[in-house]
Amino acid sequence: MIDKAYKELAENYDNLKNQLKTFYKNIGKEVSNKVKEIWIPYTPKSSIKKYLAIDGGEFVKEMRVGTIFIVNAEAILSNGINSEPIDTYTKVGVFRPGNLAKERVSELMATVETKLALKNSDKSDFILMDGSFNKKLNKGKGIESNLEYSLDDINSLKFYDENEMYKSLIVEKQITISKLINELDKRVLWISKTSRSRDIFLQQLSDLVILETFTYETGYTLPVCKRINQDDLVTHPLVNLSDFNVCTSFIRLKNGKKILRLDIVSKDKIEEKYIQQIIDNLSPVSIKGYPYPLLKVHYDVKVNIKDRERITRMLGLSRSGVDWWPNQFF
Repeated sequence: MIDKAYKELAENYDNLKNQLKTFYKNIGKEVSNKVKEIWIPYTPKSSIKKYLAIDGGEFVKEMRVGTIFIVNAEAILSNGINSEPIDTYTKVGVFRPGNLAKERVSELMATVETKLALKNSDKSDFILMDGSFNKKLNKGKGIESNLEYSLDDINSLKFYDENEMYKSLIVEKQITISKLINELDKRVLWISKTSRSRDIFLQQLSDLVILETFTYETGYTLPVCKRINQDDLVTHPLVNLSDFNVCTSFIRLKNGKKILRLDIVSKDKIEEKYIQQIIDNLSPVSIKGYPYPLLKVHYDVKVNIKDRERITRMLGLSRSGVDWWPNQFF
């Protein structure tokens, strides 16, 4: 069957390529003026700062009788080209059968990431967090809680009911984010390689993809600031984020490299000059246009395919040769 697809691809190669070029030209005509209007080329002025970079990794193996998971997170301290781990978290556990296993693991990872940031917040000039702020915050609408909070423990894991645990993890994470933002304000930088937002160009392609396609120079867009959506916040005495703005700018740290989405949370609206300063600070420590500290910590915690296969074998859960686990339980 696949041979027919290869044959058709070869026969229609020129036609398909021309169609793609046509799409490119048409989109370019529609957005070119807007791109010129909002994209601001900028030449960075090198400035070395100290960074704390945080990221996490996870492994989830779902079976009919339960879910085995591994969560790990790391904080690395970077000063110029020198980067070293200063704090880590690892949790191996089992969830009973349910519908929210992956969601709970994801929330657990996000919670420990933010706790590592808060625990080590006094060690750097800036904290680099992987991902967008709104995605990390998650939706807490309708969740009311008086969860007892501890920076050193994950109290949400004490809940037996999966719904209660999931909601409590969101609460615990939002408490930590609230403490982090109230303490550091605009010194926490949330950086994403992808973004689905289409607010600028109103096209089917995301704003990030359009900017990446139709610009080349190092530069940025002016920050757009919006109040944190109150519907996304849980109700808890320790969650105090109502007065904060999320300011978003698209930036490029090196000519021709990836566009990054930058979220900065602050009580004050972020000015253009601050975005320039961030580019000044990040450009010297970027590799192929991406901040090296975040790249380093990402590969430290990533659970790759070989890791997953090894973990599965260690647990005796490979489908072939399992001698202690009934096949119907997979």
